[in-house]
Amino acid sequence: MNYYEILDVSRVATYEEIKAKYRKLALKYHPDRNPDNKEAEEMFKKISEAYEILGDKEKRKKYDEKINNNNTKYTKDKENVRKREYNHSSTFSSFSFNPNDIKNMFENMFSTDNLGKNNKDKAREHKVNMQNSFENFFNPKKKK
Repeated sequence: MNYYEILDVSRVATYEEIKAKYRKLALKYHPDRNPDNKEAEEMFKKISEAYEILGDKEKRKKYDEKINNNNTKYTKDKENVRKREYNHSSTFSSFSFNPNDIKNMFENMFSTDNLGKNNKDKAREHKVNMQNSFENFFNPKKKK
């Protein structure tokens, strides 16, 4: 429960601003002015609780510290999620669906650099076949 939101004041509100807002809302939601209205009664309780904390210098200080700690933890959690998402997305960040990128990917996968001398001719033939297949895939021959 955010007491600042309940009283509709900023986190830097002065004691006078908090007190004025509390009085205005307390009059609006007071049970004597809203008999048999459970929602108004609940709101009056929340307003009173908020004023009890924010209207007291020491309680407000502790409350603010608690909020700051929670916000810091939330911010750190959010940053960690963002870092994980970035790391995950950076795996493919240099890849695009450009046909040349796809071609380069296949060339790297089927590179002949790691093959022995006897297999070089087969590898070159395979590479030419792969290149032709690739070009046919992205540039199909038009039917006449």
